[in-house]
Amino acid sequence: MRDELKVGAYAFVGSADPDRNLAAMVRGLQQAVRNNVRLVLFPECALTGHAPTDFADPRQLGEARIAAVTKAFCRCVRDAGCWAVTGTTTRVASHTFNSLILVGPDGRVRGRYHKRILFATEAGRYDPGTGDRLFLVDGWRLLPRICYEFRFPELFRPILSRHADAVLIAFSMVGRDAAKLAVATAILQARASENSVYILTANNLHGMQNAPTAFIDPDGHVVARASSQREGLVSGVIKRARSELSSQIIKSVQRYMRGRRQGEPRIRIRSSRPGTATSGSVKLTVCKG
Repeated sequence: MRDELKVGAYAFVGSADPDRNLAAMVRGLQQAVRNNVRLVLFPECALTGHAPTDFADPRQLGEARIAAVTKAFCRCVRDAGCWAVTGTTTRVASHTFNSLILVGPDGRVRGRYHKRILFATEAGRYDPGTGDRLFLVDGWRLLPRICYEFRFPELFRPILSRHADAVLIAFSMVGRDAAKLAVATAILQARASENSVYILTANNLHGMQNAPTAFIDPDGHVVARASSQREGLVSGVIKRARSELSSQIIKSVQRYMRGRRQGEPRIRIRSSRPGTATSGSVKLTVCKG
């Protein structure tokens, strides 16, 4: 494994036209090559368009159309000679998934992850995925996540057990509330620092940005951030020395967690509602009155 891995994220205005999307992604691959980026991340459903951001129903995309644009994208990645991760729509039998695919420098699909926690507006449009995945790139271990999933700390816990070097998060998170961008950025910084991990994000530019396209280091610093107004690439470097330090921190956390499971004192919480809730290894006893 090399001492460093340069990664980038490319933001552009997504659409319901896969050919238009592919043209923008080719520009992203070309810019990544010029900047010596080894892996480039594209937004959620960047290849096919996202429902409901770009169109109403992802099931309107036929399997043949999805297969054709995926094949074309793989050829473009092969020509660029780098790695790429993109959001896309996946059809499996009667199921429609919101997915991320990893494509290698040889143009082959090397990994696939289906979004497991769907946002309210996606329910009925996509099916929730099952199972986790780890993307392996030149010996680096990268954990894929999609949009709304960044809000759930438990989906970042596999960083500890699987020793992930970075998390890749593809967004199509746009709207009318400008304040949401600052909130999402703060959550991402917290995810990076609490797990001591690099985070790379890419967001759709089809509307006001509610999440950034950015590179965040394991201390939670936003090292680089793309414009929220125009198409472009943001990049950063994952360093093995920092990843090894993170691994030591992770081992320390694992020892602490094992100790908790062996004998954690109960925490009593006053509440007007009786009952008992269990969270992880900590038993929360809720008292009446």
